[in-house]
Amino acid sequence: MATIELSKRNQYAAAVFVALLGLAFLVGREPTYAPPEKPSAELLQIDPTKLDRMVITRDGGKETIELAKGEDAKWAMTKPVAYAVNAQYLSNLFDKLAAWNVEGLEAETNANHAAMEVDDAKGVKVELFGAGAPVAALIIGKTVKTATMFRKVGEDKVWRASGALRSYFDKPARDWRDKAIYPKFEMTDAIALHMKVAESTATAAPAPATATPATAAPASGAAKTAAASAAPATAAAVTLPAEELLISKDGDNWVFEQPVGAPIDKAQVEQLVRALSTATAFDFADGKTFEETGLNTPKLEATVTLAAGGERTLLVGALNGDDYYVGTPGGTQVFTMKKYVVERLFKRAKDFEPKAPAVVPTPGSASPAGMPGLPPGVTLPPGVKLPPGMTMPPGTTMPPGPHTMVPPGMPPTAMTAVSPGVPVGPRSFTAAPATSAPKPP
Repeated sequence: MATIELSKRNQYAAAVFVALLGLAFLVGREPTYAPPEKPSAELLQIDPTKLDRMVITRDGGKETIELAKGEDAKWAMTKPVAYAVNAQYLSNLFDKLAAWNVEGLEAETNANHAAMEVDDAKGVKVELFGAGAPVAALIIGKTVKTATMFRKVGEDKVWRASGALRSYFDKPARDWRDKAIYPKFEMTDAIALHMKVAESTATAAPAPATATPATAAPASGAAKTAAASAAPATAAAVTLPAEELLISKDGDNWVFEQPVGAPIDKAQVEQLVRALSTATAFDFADGKTFEETGLNTPKLEATVTLAAGGERTLLVGALNGDDYYVGTPGGTQVFTMKKYVVERLFKRAKDFEPKAPAVVPTPGSASPAGMPGLPPGVTLPPGVKLPPGMTMPPGTTMPPGPHTMVPPGMPPTAMTAVSPGVPVGPRSFTAAPATSAPKPP
């Protein structure tokens, strides 16, 4: 019996020993885990100066844009049309490529490709080439806070790059094209302005209605009915003849050569020249001809002559909705510009006339037309002052009768007109009890 009990004790002791030994092993063991994968230095290193072609596929594969460097080292669009590229947009993109910083791994499988917009449906595919060989092929996805998701074509891993990068690649073809209608110039280089404005029709504002004198008896009967049924004044169409203007630089000033000696406002001329110096299209009217857009018989032809030689000419054709068709002499490309922009360029000789300086009334002087003041024939009683901003026309008199202008203790700015016999004091009122409208029978 004693032997059996001893054997059990040995078993218990051995079990405890093994347990303690295992616990000691676990406590003394160094923890092991798989750290997140860090991007290698070679993951995405791009030198924009070594690139010579770029293909961007966007909008779910519906639009492909190809940009290429020519023999003159200048980049241009080759697809979907051959055209000069917006140099500023391209420069911004290259700056982002050169500074591309991969922060870390975002996902390892394709399970989240759609959510991160790095799938074929929502991602922007960018293929870069240098010396005729592929350099990188990326799918650029959504921007989350200050980082942009992307992956390499053919790989499932999604990486996180610092910065909002997608907008630099995800542009329609029309935005990649250079929208300058002609080469820009400095306003100070302009020495002459030649304007040809075609005949046009303008709308003249209707004459203002004549006010009824305050002393006239109210109309009644047939006279009142006739006045009420009278047609309101309508705007009239006015034909403006064609004009040709020639303005040239004379030192620091501008002078009219045609019409000779016409008055001219230097600021008006410089404002127009400044607008012409940076003429920029809103969009491209590809496939349109000069004949069908009215550019062969323009409504406006504005030409600026430059000191170094050469000219810049803008032609304005027909109006199409909210846009005008515009172009240049000898060109074939038709552009559009917004109506509100173009109509600022339609200038005639009268538009360059100097504007009369604004009249600023001095204290005590008669109020100019349209300024606040008392009615003609009205003067203030002795010792009474007008509120600030009001003046009296010279030679006016106060009509007979009691007048309460400014109550005692009340500032002129709070003046209130009241009927004779009504006590004057702080403004207050008591609401009348509400009454219900009579019910219809």
